[in-house]
Amino acid sequence: MITASRFRALALALTDASEAPHMERIAFRTPQRIFATLAADGADANLKLALEQQELLSRGRPQAFAALKGGWGKMGWTRVALNAAHEDDVKDALAGAHAIAMIKQKSKRR
Repeated sequence: MITASRFRALALALTDASEAPHMERIAFRTPQRIFATLAADGADANLKLALEQQELLSRGRPQAFAALKGGWGKMGWTRVALNAAHEDDVKDALAGAHAIAMIKQKSKRR
């Protein structure tokens, strides 16, 4: 089990991470983009993972990790049930999500 306050601390410990409101959730972002959100009630978090990492975590720890439904899940967004997640798994998942968010997107030329 991991608490919402511990999740917040782990997310904010990552390089250039900041916290801001995002709809009904708290978003954790790099200067480039959001890599995680935390529910207002602290029960769950969503992470933007590589599809391979999402698959591994969802199969290995289905009680804690699951792809979000629809297109969000197909893009790697993964729900974490904090009361069922182990801190080491969450820490690794946050690191993966953060790494993806740190990649600068190439500008599209017309």
